Amino acid sequence: MEASFVIHTDNGFDYWGEVGIERILEEKFNINLDTNEYVGHRYGAISLLPGENADGQFQKIIQLLLKYHNNSLKTACLACGHQLEQKNEEIRPSWIPSLISESVLINRVVHGSSNAGSATGVYCSCSQCGDFWVVQLCYKNHHPLLKLRDCFHRNSDHPEFYGKWMYICPKCGSDPSLAQIRAARNAGF
Repeated sequence: MEASFVIHTDNGFDYWGEVGIERILEEKFNINLDTNEYVGHRYGAISLLPGENADGQFQKIIQLLLKYHNNSLKTACLACGHQLEQKNEEIRPSWIPSLISESVLINRVVHGSSNAGSATGVYCSCSQCGDFWVVQLCYKNHHPLLKLRDCFHRNSDHPEFYGKWMYICPKCGSDPSLAQIRAARNAGF
């Protein structure tokens, strides 16, 4: 089993497994634990109430279960069922490599290869319905990140990324600064 989530009725609390449970307990309930375990969206608890953004919550959990935990669906549009293709420019890397092809880089990112480069992303844009998302690997250990319009990852703690699609890795806690990302890109391909 890849993930297990409890659906509950407290509209004021969601835990998507986006950071260590100790951080959520401290922020929401002022409970301190002496642990630092990142769970990588393997378990969580989400609210689901009729009329209270139930469609949004349902779509997020389906995206998490079918895309985040399944490499074969990372480039499939769950909104309309279209399988995106690189030849139609529906799938593009976040930067153009000079020593390998774009196809190789895209495959490395989608399949979580450590040879993809730190913080490398793949932009996915559905030509059928207009949906958009980013498949990315974390800066530190190349864990998968799935960036959606209504994301289940935790936003970066760095102020330069406020309001941007920069997220803390749910598996290792990687949260690089802009300077770290630039240094990694300059040292890469």
